[in-house]
Amino acid sequence: MQTPGILRPLEARELSDGTLRYLCLIAALLSPRPATLLALNEPETSLHPELMQPLAELIAVASQYSQIWVTTHSQDLAMMIGKLSGNKPINLIRTETGTQIDGLSAWEQLI
Repeated sequence: MQTPGILRPLEARELSDGTLRYLCLIAALLSPRPATLLALNEPETSLHPELMQPLAELIAVASQYSQIWVTTHSQDLAMMIGKLSGNKPINLIRTETGTQIDGLSAWEQLI
Protein backbone atom coordinates (compact mmCIF):
# COMPACT_ATOMS: atom_id res chain seq x y z
CA MET A 1 0.00 0.00 0.00
CA GLN A 2 1.42 3.36 -1.02
CA THR A 3 1.22 6.04 1.71
CA PRO A 4 1.99 9.75 1.26
CA GLY A 5 5.25 10.70 2.98
CA ILE A 6 6.59 7.14 2.97
CA LEU A 7 9.06 6.38 0.20
CA ARG A 8 8.17 2.71 -0.18
CA PRO A 9 4.93 0.72 -0.29
CA LEU A 10 3.84 -0.72 3.05
CA GLU A 11 3.32 -4.45 3.45
CA ALA A 12 0.16 -5.83 5.07
CA ARG A 13 2.08 -6.74 8.23
CA GLU A 14 2.98 -3.07 8.67
CA LEU A 15 -0.62 -1.83 8.57
CA SER A 16 -2.82 -1.32 11.62
CA ASP A 17 -5.63 -3.73 12.47
CA GLY A 18 -8.13 -0.99 11.67
CA THR A 19 -6.64 -0.36 8.24
CA LEU A 20 -6.64 -4.07 7.40
CA ARG A 21 -10.24 -4.45 8.60
CA TYR A 22 -11.33 -1.44 6.54
CA LEU A 23 -9.63 -2.78 3.41
CA CYS A 24 -11.37 -6.15 3.91
CA LEU A 25 -14.74 -4.42 4.37
CA ILE A 26 -14.19 -2.39 1.20
CA ALA A 27 -13.35 -5.57 -0.74
CA ALA A 28 -16.45 -7.37 0.55
CA LEU A 29 -18.82 -4.42 0.05
CA LEU A 30 -17.57 -3.44 -3.41
CA SER A 31 -17.17 -6.94 -4.82
CA PRO A 32 -17.87 -7.18 -8.56
CA ARG A 33 -19.95 -10.27 -7.69
CA PRO A 34 -22.10 -9.09 -4.76
CA ALA A 35 -23.10 -11.69 -2.21
CA THR A 36 -26.79 -12.47 -1.76
CA LEU A 37 -26.38 -12.03 2.00
CA LEU A 38 -23.54 -10.27 3.78
CA ALA A 39 -23.35 -10.28 7.60
CA LEU A 40 -21.09 -7.70 9.24
CA ASN A 41 -20.36 -8.12 12.94
CA GLU A 42 -19.31 -4.85 14.56
CA PRO A 43 -17.67 -3.44 11.42
CA GLU A 44 -16.66 -0.30 13.33
CA THR A 45 -14.25 -2.22 15.58
CA SER A 46 -10.68 -0.84 15.41
CA LEU A 47 -11.65 1.84 12.88
CA HIS A 48 -10.72 5.49 13.21
CA PRO A 49 -13.88 7.52 14.02
CA GLU A 50 -13.47 9.51 10.78
CA LEU A 51 -14.07 6.31 8.80
CA MET A 52 -17.57 5.76 10.24
CA GLN A 53 -19.32 7.94 7.64
CA PRO A 54 -17.46 6.43 4.64
CA LEU A 55 -18.18 2.95 6.05
CA ALA A 56 -21.89 3.77 6.38
CA GLU A 57 -21.88 5.04 2.79
CA LEU A 58 -20.22 1.83 1.55
CA ILE A 59 -22.78 -0.30 3.40
CA ALA A 60 -25.68 1.77 2.04
CA VAL A 61 -24.41 1.44 -1.55
CA ALA A 62 -23.80 -2.30 -1.18
CA SER A 63 -27.30 -2.75 0.28
CA GLN A 64 -28.70 -1.91 -3.16
CA TYR A 65 -27.26 -5.19 -4.47
CA SER A 66 -27.12 -7.45 -1.40
CA GLN A 67 -29.08 -8.08 1.76
CA ILE A 68 -26.80 -6.84 4.53
CA TRP A 69 -27.13 -7.55 8.24
CA VAL A 70 -25.06 -5.34 10.49
CA THR A 71 -24.67 -5.94 14.21
CA THR A 72 -23.13 -3.02 16.05
CA HIS A 73 -22.86 -1.36 19.43
CA SER A 74 -22.52 2.01 17.67
CA GLN A 75 -25.81 3.92 17.58
CA ASP A 76 -24.08 6.50 15.37
CA LEU A 77 -23.19 3.90 12.73
CA ALA A 78 -26.68 2.37 12.84
CA MET A 79 -28.31 5.78 12.40
CA MET A 80 -25.96 6.75 9.54
CA ILE A 81 -26.65 3.50 7.69
CA GLY A 82 -30.38 3.92 8.27
CA LYS A 83 -30.40 7.48 7.00
CA LEU A 84 -28.33 6.68 3.91
CA SER A 85 -30.12 3.44 2.99
CA GLY A 86 -33.65 4.37 4.00
CA ASN A 87 -33.81 1.40 6.37
CA LYS A 88 -34.74 1.70 10.02
CA PRO A 89 -32.34 0.19 12.57
CA ILE A 90 -33.71 -2.49 14.87
CA ASN A 91 -32.49 -2.40 18.46
CA LEU A 92 -32.39 -5.44 20.72
CA ILE A 93 -32.75 -4.48 24.36
CA ARG A 94 -32.05 -6.94 27.16
CA THR A 95 -34.65 -6.85 29.93
CA GLU A 96 -35.22 -8.92 33.06
CA THR A 97 -37.85 -10.96 31.22
CA GLY A 98 -36.04 -11.46 27.93
CA THR A 99 -35.12 -9.44 24.88
CA GLN A 100 -37.23 -6.56 23.63
CA ILE A 101 -37.18 -5.63 19.95
CA ASP A 102 -37.34 -1.90 19.34
CA GLY A 103 -37.95 -0.69 15.80
CA LEU A 104 -40.51 -3.30 14.72
CA SER A 105 -44.26 -3.15 15.01
CA ALA A 106 -46.02 -5.82 17.07
CA TRP A 107 -47.17 -7.43 13.80
CA GLU A 108 -43.63 -7.58 12.38
CA GLN A 109 -42.40 -9.20 15.60
CA LEU A 110 -44.88 -12.06 15.12
CA ILE A 111 -43.66 -12.88 11.62
